[in-house]
Amino acid sequence: MNLIERIDRYLFAIAGNDIMLSYVLASLVAAVLLIGFYLFVNKSLLPWYHKSRELSVSEKRKLRRGFILLLFLVWLTVTFLAFRLDFSIYHFDFFDFRFSTILKALLIVQVSALLIRLATESISYSFYHRMDGSQGPQAMHLTKEAVAGTIRLARVLIILFASLSLLDLFHLDFVVWDFKNTEIKLSGILMAVIVLVGARILGWVLTEIILAGFYGRSSSIKLDEGNRYAINRLLSYFIYTLAFLFALSAMGLNLTLIWGGAAALLVGVGLGLQQTFNDVFSGILLLFERSVEVGDWVELETHVGRVIQIGLRTSVVKGRDDISVIVPNSKLVTDKVINWSHIDVQTRFSLDVGVAYGSDTQRVKQVLETVIKSHPKVMENPGPRIRLENFGDSSLDFKILFWANNFYVIEDVKSDLRFAIDKAFRENNIEIPFPQRDVWMRK
Repeated sequence: MNLIERIDRYLFAIAGNDIMLSYVLASLVAAVLLIGFYLFVNKSLLPWYHKSRELSVSEKRKLRRGFILLLFLVWLTVTFLAFRLDFSIYHFDFFDFRFSTILKALLIVQVSALLIRLATESISYSFYHRMDGSQGPQAMHLTKEAVAGTIRLARVLIILFASLSLLDLFHLDFVVWDFKNTEIKLSGILMAVIVLVGARILGWVLTEIILAGFYGRSSSIKLDEGNRYAINRLLSYFIYTLAFLFALSAMGLNLTLIWGGAAALLVGVGLGLQQTFNDVFSGILLLFERSVEVGDWVELETHVGRVIQIGLRTSVVKGRDDISVIVPNSKLVTDKVINWSHIDVQTRFSLDVGVAYGSDTQRVKQVLETVIKSHPKVMENPGPRIRLENFGDSSLDFKILFWANNFYVIEDVKSDLRFAIDKAFRENNIEIPFPQRDVWMRK
């Protein structure tokens, strides 16, 4: 008896199926390979992963149990297929429900559960380990919300993939809508949603992790906040546009017909939403032209504030009083906008002060220069300039010109300077006059 005959020897029968020695050996080989794979992962990969993600003891235990359960399901599936015990449980007209179907479904669910855990831990760690606590409570709160939203999207994406796999496994795909030569199936809708959700996650990974790390590490290319925001936005719009087209294609729609219908539709919609399209194109123009960028201080009519967001249709300008104003992008493009931060952040400001006639003007100039230069938020270069602006009705009018690069607190700086000037004038016996009039009485 040769080796092949010995391996292919009959051992026993289960439910009418002959179990051969080769089946048992195949199951044992699979078990040895899976155990070896587990030992390799447990000794090499898992310790590195635990250390890099800073997991707690309970989280490590849950991850290990999930991995062991996955390997057990793989071995069980291989064993049942090797023993040829994949008997039919129930036969439908469109589907033969077998025992391996249950095992495959359990494998899909377990793989999805592991992927959700890994995605949650990886997304949280990749973002939070770069936060040093200097961003402030509001920035930390926004960061937590962004990370939580991305984790939710990652979970939805994994669940959608699992649903699509289960849909194919159980042959439950059906036509949702049939119009002429176009069929939209349930699987096509799920795939379209997967593409859109995946695009959202891809955009977040590229802008918040990869590009954010590049911005921080790059020493040769210096990009300010506005440039970073413009690059991130344009990249996001590009990804979303491609994802939308791929989603339509995944649903089985003919893109040629869609473009033809969209062209006719846009003519009618454009007439009704002319202002909306104007705002949208203005938003794209702002990102390319960068006449107004995120972080700039702008003055719009009577409102002065800092641009905190440039959206596709509107922008958000937040004033010193913490009131946010929603501004259509077309106003930032077509209306007169004073950008205090454009090109150069340093700006010249002025103060007016009057002294009594008879004061030593050179002494007044020296006192004013000393006061202005002593303030920490006033720039040393260029230095302040003092001008005798006018001979007023009741005073000698001086104009103080100084430069600063912090527009947000400039009113506080001016207030500090006025207090200091009043104190310095009192110490040097320089009088600040009040309006006077000479009245002549005729008898």
